[in-house]
Amino acid sequence: MKHKGKLIIAVIVVAVVVVLGFLWCTHRQSRTYIRAMEAEVSHFDLLFHRYGSVSFRHQGEEVSVYLAQYERDERVLHEQVGGLGVGAETFDGTILWGVTTEGDEPLELRTIVAVDGAWGQKSFDLSAIDFNFAALITTGGISAEREEIEAGRRYVLHLWQSGGMIWYDGDVFRPDRLRENEHTLILYVVFE
Repeated sequence: MKHKGKLIIAVIVVAVVVVLGFLWCTHRQSRTYIRAMEAEVSHFDLLFHRYGSVSFRHQGEEVSVYLAQYERDERVLHEQVGGLGVGAETFDGTILWGVTTEGDEPLELRTIVAVDGAWGQKSFDLSAIDFNFAALITTGGISAEREEIEAGRRYVLHLWQSGGMIWYDGDVFRPDRLRENEHTLILYVVFE
């Protein structure tokens, strides 16, 4: 009888450890994040003037990439330039973007959003917008450190600014920051 009691306690302890381990692993795997992928010299250097990529894990329904153009703090262009709808689940993915040029002038923005084997590709004609690419400063957005995703938040992939103060940290969409530059072009992603 004494042996049977010890066996029951041992089974309960093992069951509790297994359940707690499962819950810990499930919680750890479902945590969302976004991070920039480290850039190395590659064939992309031959194809694109500027380019970048991020990897992410998100629990939600979709990922959308946008391009917004501002003259001071007035938004004059807002275009969806990539994205995928995936339904309500946890998914892993990658966003790749690059800017082609003709001579020294940016020609086209190309994006690919890949999620768990599915992907969507889109391009946007940069030569059609009124933006002075010659007098600009560019900067990246997302760091290589994992950052937890907040649904609905705008994550800057790349930022082009001219004629003023360079803002690459904090909320670059704040009107007071946008007013300090003549022109701002922001490539960003939103998770829903």
